Amino acid sequence: MIKEEIDQMPAGKEMERLIAEKVMGWHGEQEETYWPNTEWVWRNETGLKMRGPVDFSMDDAAAIRVLSRFHQWEIRKTGQINKEYIVILEPYKHPDGRAAGVGEGNTLALAICRAALKTTLMEVKR
Repeated sequence: MIKEEIDQMPAGKEMERLIAEKVMGWHGEQEETYWPNTEWVWRNETGLKMRGPVDFSMDDAAAIRVLSRFHQWEIRKTGQINKEYIVILEPYKHPDGRAAGVGEGNTLALAICRAALKTTLMEVKR
């Protein structure tokens, strides 16, 4: 995944899945329910099962949980339209030379998620 793809990715299900799997280390699975369809459930790194939507990219409180995966972070409020927030994340370990990820968004949650995806997924150019 490249920087431009992450910068253009809107808040929503695809971003939620990437954050849950790649950043938070969770595993998603389909589970039969009493209703005539299946339900998506997540298991976190301890195996705890969580049901329902995980709105990392749309809910500021949920996005704050993402920050715990990083060593340091900085949040700036710019006041600009479409770049209301800028988030800079420093990973815990980056032996492969990964730099801090910088995410911008019109909401704090979106900026956090974009920065987290950049820090976690972007390929390192040497």
